[in-house]
Amino acid sequence: MKSKSVTKNRSSVNPEHGTRKITRLKSEPAGAPQPDIENQHTADEVLKSSLKIHQLMSISSVDEIIQFGLEESVRLTTSKIGYFHFVNPDQKTISLQTWSENTLKTCTAAEKGMHYPIDKAGIWVDCIHQRKPVIHNNYESLSHKKGLPEGHVKVIRDLAVPVFESGKIVAVIGVGNKTSDYTEFDLDQVSLLAENTWSIVQRKRAMEHLIESEEKHRRIFECIQDGYYETGINGTIIEVSPSFEMLFGYKREELIGNSALDLYPQPERRKQLVKKIRKIGWINDFEISLTAKNGNEIPCSITSRIITSKDGRPIKIIGTIRDITERKQAEEALLKEKAFTDTVMNSMPGIVYVYDENYQLIKWNINHETSTGFSSNELLRMNPTGFFDDEEKDKIIAATDKVYDTGEAAIEADLVNKDGTKTPHYFTGKRIIKDDKKYMLGVGIDITARKLAEAEREKLIADLQKALKEVKTLGGLLPICSYCKNVRDDQGYWTQVEAYVSEHSGAEFTHGICPDCLEEQRVIIRQKQADDQDQS
Repeated sequence: MKSKSVTKNRSSVNPEHGTRKITRLKSEPAGAPQPDIENQHTADEVLKSSLKIHQLMSISSVDEIIQFGLEESVRLTTSKIGYFHFVNPDQKTISLQTWSENTLKTCTAAEKGMHYPIDKAGIWVDCIHQRKPVIHNNYESLSHKKGLPEGHVKVIRDLAVPVFESGKIVAVIGVGNKTSDYTEFDLDQVSLLAENTWSIVQRKRAMEHLIESEEKHRRIFECIQDGYYETGINGTIIEVSPSFEMLFGYKREELIGNSALDLYPQPERRKQLVKKIRKIGWINDFEISLTAKNGNEIPCSITSRIITSKDGRPIKIIGTIRDITERKQAEEALLKEKAFTDTVMNSMPGIVYVYDENYQLIKWNINHETSTGFSSNELLRMNPTGFFDDEEKDKIIAATDKVYDTGEAAIEADLVNKDGTKTPHYFTGKRIIKDDKKYMLGVGIDITARKLAEAEREKLIADLQKALKEVKTLGGLLPICSYCKNVRDDQGYWTQVEAYVSEHSGAEFTHGICPDCLEEQRVIIRQKQADDQDQS
């Protein structure tokens, strides 16, 4: 006659993590002590509860799964109260999560979501300190108990089990106030339920996170304005986002399975794109034109990369396409504006310059290069004082600072060219503020002609002043004889008018005869000649 066999539950504690593992011993022959019928029934109930927890994963929330696991732990141990709380990653605080329904009816101290320091908690966290399940069958006899908060249900006895994950305690489940003492069997059943509950909770969280992530990516996929695409290595289109219809006029079903080559109007440019992506595995902001359904060429920017299998084999290409029509128009407008600005600056007389707050020359006209002899690369490395002699640099710095501080300044200085020659200039500067940054816009005018004119004027003035010093002036009343025209000087002497004027003015006289006097003398001469003839 064959012997009957039965199995007995036993528990063991993992020495590294503190977790309790439920095992079944090998079959024992008939006649050996039989397991307690009530315990066997409870064990079966635990297995049924664990199966139910698995079934809840697809239809219940995380909170509902935890609540079910807790209620089953209370029921199967014939307890009156129970709780399930999370241990925070810092391993120093507990986040109060949930209590059994009966606990909430009799305990007013329960407050979900509150964070509670472990070092201030009572005997119910002994399982955390010891890192293993703990049973207290006589609460009143415990010397290290800290008492109960106001409104808390009276505790007679309790059982608490820590839940481990990757070596850290992540949760604590506890039951209490069983009418009889808790046993190792109770501890094993609660441990099994706690581990199963937490396993399903983690799987549920992972599933929810995956669903949320997929939903998030689906919304992004449907809402992005850029076109997303996937192609095979041979160029066959595998997937495109709905935005492709907005960008190029093609519906998704018109593109899937077709070759992407038909979208490229410039084969050579596409070859450059393919060569680059195959060389380094990715491209970023690659500008290229693509053909829309209506035949128009649209300037686009492609960012893409090759996706490989685990063994490094290329399997597909994914990327985004952005319509950069507005960007290209803005670039063109900017180029036109720059060309206009350059034309204006280059048409202005003298040198024009713009310096930033760091005294760095950032813009200038062509006259700046031709006038100074410095190339554009050399000008980029020069500050305002680089064009002047040492003795003038201090006043250049002072004038420059004045522009940045007060708004404008003007100064005359000799501009030293690259070959060492000096040219006098009149410099003006004005402060400009753009994007909260200060700039100095200035103009330098060659004043060589003005300096020469000023020098000529100074010479003329000096000559006139010298001449004036040599001129003797006559003034006041001048006594003159009405007959002989002699002039009386200051000493009372009568002098010929020519001598007097020469002495007092420096002027000299030349003698001639005026027409009236000439005619008068002719009459006199003729009369005399006539008288001489009459006498003869």
